[in-house]
Amino acid sequence: MDGESLGKSARTEQLTCTAKITGQLQVNANDCVFRGIHFQSATEKAIVFAAGVRNVTFQDCIFTAPAGNSDSKWFCGSNLGGNITITNCLVQDFTGWLLADFSSTSGEPQQDTDTIKIKRCFFKNNAGSMASRGKTGARTKFGQFNNNKCVTNTIHAQFWDFIEINGCKRVEIQNNYFEAPSGQEQLAGKKGVAQVWSKTTQSDRPWTVKFAGNEMKNIKVGLKVAHNTGFRAPDADSPNFEIDISQVNTNCTYPVSFLYKNNDGSTASNDKWLPAGNGSYTPDNATQYPSVPAVTNPNSYTIVQ
Repeated sequence: MDGESLGKSARTEQLTCTAKITGQLQVNANDCVFRGIHFQSATEKAIVFAAGVRNVTFQDCIFTAPAGNSDSKWFCGSNLGGNITITNCLVQDFTGWLLADFSSTSGEPQQDTDTIKIKRCFFKNNAGSMASRGKTGARTKFGQFNNNKCVTNTIHAQFWDFIEINGCKRVEIQNNYFEAPSGQEQLAGKKGVAQVWSKTTQSDRPWTVKFAGNEMKNIKVGLKVAHNTGFRAPDADSPNFEIDISQVNTNCTYPVSFLYKNNDGSTASNDKWLPAGNGSYTPDNATQYPSVPAVTNPNSYTIVQ
């Protein structure tokens, strides 16, 4: 379905779409491609999928939340599997705690996800978080969140991070701009930019993360990587591994945290990922990786480790 957009940049808000559709988008077929369409949502969930649907692409599209809905959600990926590609899209004004779940209803996915690629998009004034969840026994092969802009004037009370990618063999989060509301970094809690992890129950095989070139503003924690019991440390020896926080970060208290919580259960919810949480470094592959990964940190930012 092609609305014949000129394809200008979503990040600079020059993107316009000739075609506009009002209502809920229900995807009922495999290999669908939507290009150059402005979707004006009219229901709580803007995009939903029928059981068994695989592979969807959105390019040069605009998604606008419904007016007056206090719990609006953009992408509800329950039932979806395969490859998910979202390029140069503007997503704006959604109010719910969950902006997007690309493979589930905030739990175990119904299908496996091969790849998720989100590039050159602008997520503007959305209150909730986005998540890509790997299916147990069938990890996502590649999760990519590159060259996007995430700026919001409000954060939901249940917001945790702008983007979470878990259960994935290879994660890339590069060259993005993240900006939370002014003063958010001064509030109690652990709201952050990006959360990545792999549980032993998902796989005992190596996984990697590349986090570089990201600019972060007004947020308590930047990148979060879980390392306590039940999780696996990333393969820091791989050429696909890199954590680089050389970009100038403004009011980002802890640009990286490697400590989720203490194994004895003593960590209060608001202290998770923070120094006060006294987190444990006890990944199940600690024999291979006995200490936290190296970080390129020329500005000497404080790291939770």
